[in-house]
Amino acid sequence: MEQEKILALILSKLENIEKDQQEMKREQQEMRKEQQEMKKDQQEMRKEQQEMKKEQQEMKKDQQNMRSEMRAGFDKVEARLDKLEKGQESIKEFILNTETTFEKFEQDHKFIEKLKKVVGE
Repeated sequence: MEQEKILALILSKLENIEKDQQEMKREQQEMRKEQQEMKKDQQEMRKEQQEMKKEQQEMKKDQQNMRSEMRAGFDKVEARLDKLEKGQESIKEFILNTETTFEKFEQDHKFIEKLKKVVGE
């Protein structure tokens, strides 16, 4: 009888060992699945990083283009301002010349009036 108990105990222990082994196999499979999922996630993250880098490079190019366009625009504005300043200088000279002309005209008019008085006497 004792041999039967020992045999039953041994069989019970073997069953427990088999159950533990099966559970360990399941855990290993789950870990492998998790590792595969992690690898997929890492690959996706790498792809996203590459896409983000490309977008950053495109943004940098866009910024450079915008800076170039702004510089060109500023150059045009400066050229227009220079032209406007020259126009203002011309107007200023015209006004000054006009004043001088009016002064000469007044002097000539006074002279003519004096001549008329002298001739009339």
